[in-house]
Amino acid sequence: MDPITVRAISTVILGPIVKSIAAGATKAGVKGIAKWEQTKFHTKIQKKVSSIESLKTFWSADKLVMLHDFYYPSKIVIEGSRQHCQMISDLPEGNLIIEGIVGQGKSIYLRHLATSEIRSNQSHNFPIFIEFRTLSKKLDLENAIKSYLDDVNIEGYDDATFEYVMSSGKFILLLDAFDEIDDEVTKDTYLQIEKYTEKYESLRILITSRPSAEIQKSSKFKVLKLASLNETDYSPFLSKLGLSSVFIAELKSSIKSSPSKISELIRTPLMLTLVVLAYRSVKEIPENLPDFFEVLFKCVFSGHDNAKPYINRTLATNLSEKKLQELFEVFCFVCIKNKITRSLSTTNFDKYFDIAKKLLNGSECEAQDFRHDMHKVACLILPDGFDTWVFLHKSVMEYYAASFVKKSSEDFAIKFYGFAMRDPISWMEVLTFLNYIDEYRFKKYYLLEELNVVLTELEALDDSSTSLPLVDYFESKKIQFSLTIRIEDQVTAVGASFGPGEPRFCTWSNIPALLLNVFRKVSVSATASFNIDYLDFLKKSLSEDNKVTLDLRKSLKLIGDSEFKKDFRVFVEQLKKKQSTAREYIELHESRCSFLDT
Repeated sequence: MDPITVRAISTVILGPIVKSIAAGATKAGVKGIAKWEQTKFHTKIQKKVSSIESLKTFWSADKLVMLHDFYYPSKIVIEGSRQHCQMISDLPEGNLIIEGIVGQGKSIYLRHLATSEIRSNQSHNFPIFIEFRTLSKKLDLENAIKSYLDDVNIEGYDDATFEYVMSSGKFILLLDAFDEIDDEVTKDTYLQIEKYTEKYESLRILITSRPSAEIQKSSKFKVLKLASLNETDYSPFLSKLGLSSVFIAELKSSIKSSPSKISELIRTPLMLTLVVLAYRSVKEIPENLPDFFEVLFKCVFSGHDNAKPYINRTLATNLSEKKLQELFEVFCFVCIKNKITRSLSTTNFDKYFDIAKKLLNGSECEAQDFRHDMHKVACLILPDGFDTWVFLHKSVMEYYAASFVKKSSEDFAIKFYGFAMRDPISWMEVLTFLNYIDEYRFKKYYLLEELNVVLTELEALDDSSTSLPLVDYFESKKIQFSLTIRIEDQVTAVGASFGPGEPRFCTWSNIPALLLNVFRKVSVSATASFNIDYLDFLKKSLSEDNKVTLDLRKSLKLIGDSEFKKDFRVFVEQLKKKQSTAREYIELHESRCSFLDT
């Protein structure tokens, strides 16, 4: 940062608040702020502003960049709408927690608020910016604040000065990443913050955190969520990265025309950046998620695009890129098998890494080196607090676990598909990827086996004269259905929900359509077509707004068995078509083996 700019900020822009703070301190007999009455205090503020504004990013990992050179304004969700809040004064009043997921820009946003407060000629407070990760048993929050004050020429170690700073209403506490606190000091820090909110009513506190951290439980704070990116954010965000308008137009067009679900992943600045890297590598958006993840691994390690020479990155593991990918795939598989959904402790990380290493020849390395390469180089696993690691996205773990199965032996694949059939919920998305990347074995050892079992069960139920055995079957599989209706002049379906409890993998994909028909038939039917006696019974259970919620069994009493059985038979035919298509695919591929015998 240019010193003249900082001097101008310090003496001109901050002049009024500095004068107000100093005058208040003098009146209160506080001596620690005396240096602020001098004209040369700008040097220390220059260093502090620079330390907040300059940082390394995923996009420019090898050098410090200035915040204002790349920052794209975050939005906050307030009362359901995405709002620009680029100054602290734009935010709702009171103590706030700014909540966001990994890669959403929580820390960047808080840094922006801090420096905007310093740079603005509308400044009402002097920001005290503290990173929770710097706290320890030797440096608690109070001492970290005093150290910060010393950095800007306030002798905050004096108790009277500290009390003035905290109670004057002229300072604001900006605390970054509560989820990164060392476990040993989390409780003490939480209690310190609670004490500050009670003791210093004029002190405003803003905290950033990932969802469900301990601080969100405090009744002293209101939680605001950072808004996810949407398509309108793509162009301005990418422009801040220095990308040309032509490239941005090409990328947006490719995302829009892509048949994949990649657009569903682009909800954070980090994910959009990764999509850019993948696109620069192959000059197109991969047609599907498996292809995207395959390209992603290569581009995050090579760190190049078509316009730049290959950059040879040194890996702490000393493994080749191919071998490191194979180790990552095994690690992902082991994590899912052990019910890891996305995050895991360092202890579990090391435990599952040791298991993965034993399952792969030629993968000798240490857990900390593997973490380094997956975090610092690939950015596919990130720190999420002091002792927690999180996969960049859940689908990253799921895809690479599927890739491990695909590359495994026939015996392993047969055993895995049988294993997954007994616990389809845990392996649902992995199976989805395998349907694409390991199609023959998936269809032969999983899909066809499942459909054979399910169709045998369902066809036996279809012989019943009523739908009750079908309802019993769904309930036994813990398949949920809930229908809300309004009863006034006529019956109107106003909402429905359904979801899997313990469904078969392929069967479940058709169940929503079956249950949705129940909702539709209630929506279009007049009162006269329903079971009148049952309707009169339901009226006794109406809420004040004339609504009542029904499960599947009660819903079928309303529309009748015959309608549901008709839809059920369509559902069975859909499964038979899947079965037939799978058989044809398997026969085609096995005929190739027969061709070699002729």
